[in-house]
Amino acid sequence: MLKKKDINPIKSYKFKELPEPIFKYLHKDISINTVNESVCLLSTNTQGWPHTAQLSLGEIYASDQKTIKIALWSNSNNKKNIEYNNKLSLVLAWNKGIVEIQGLAKLLAEKSLCKLTIFEIKLISIIHYCSNYANVISGISFIVHDPQNVNFRWKKQRQLLVNINEKYN
Repeated sequence: MLKKKDINPIKSYKFKELPEPIFKYLHKDISINTVNESVCLLSTNTQGWPHTAQLSLGEIYASDQKTIKIALWSNSNNKKNIEYNNKLSLVLAWNKGIVEIQGLAKLLAEKSLCKLTIFEIKLISIIHYCSNYANVISGISFIVHDPQNVNFRWKKQRQLLVNINEKYN
């Protein structure tokens, strides 16, 4: 017999801004311990098909609790998709569930030297999904082959995101 709690086991919690722990996670300095962590980016192409990519912590930065900056490779599908349709979602594991962050992107700069395109994301929806039958313990992660060099590059990319603003356009 189904119990009332089994009818809809998914709970959702809406936030007006990034919860403090997520903000700190996306704002703090990158360490060698975090080079294998990622945030999932979802965009939609011109035919309406979803496209996903993994952003390292060197490619994403929370400027404040309502704004995120991302650095994408200038030749990537996601960069083209976001230019076409400025909507995107970011997904990460947090607090025993999944957080989906929806936002509207604005092109901030293209850096030809490092082949990166920088977007500023105004957050419009932040929802934490969790269930009463299972805990999400991690999101998508990867193993970096050369953590020291990657950590160094990502720290430089993060500095670019921290320091860039509209004057670079």
